[in-house]
Amino acid sequence: MRYRSVMVAFDGSAEAELALAHACAIAQACLARVTLVGVLAPPPLLAWQTPVGSRALPRADLQERLQVAANDVPDHLRPTTTLLEGDPARELVHAAREHDVLFMGAGKVADDVVREADLPVIVVHRPDGPDLAA
Repeated sequence: MRYRSVMVAFDGSAEAELALAHACAIAQACLARVTLVGVLAPPPLLAWQTPVGSRALPRADLQERLQVAANDVPDHLRPTTTLLEGDPARELVHAAREHDVLFMGAGKVADDVVREADLPVIVVHRPDGPDLAA
C-alpha cells in the first residue's frame, strides 16, 4: 500500500504529537503529503454567559498549535493545516474522506472515528516507557 495523503488529527496533546511522529515516518516512506486537522468543539451550553473575548482564545490557541506542529514536519512532505469547528469525531470523519489514512491519538474521539471512518485509521497509544516522539 502506498499512501499519497496522510491526515493527522491534532489537538496538541502528547498523544497527537506521537501520532504526528508516526504519520511523518509513514509519509516519508511513501513520499506522501501530511495534513494536520484540528477540530474546535462547540462551546458548552452556558458559553453565552462567558465574556466574548475569552471564547476566541481556544481557536487561536489551537490554530497556533497546528502551525507550530506543521512547522516541524519536513518541507518535502508539504504540510498543511486545517481548523474545523463542530463535533470532533464527525468533522474528522468528514475531513478524512480526502485522504488515504488517518493517524490520531487514542481516546473517545478515536473510538468514534474508528467506528465511522471509511479509510484506515491508525490509533497511536502513548507508551509507558520513554517518549518515542523525541
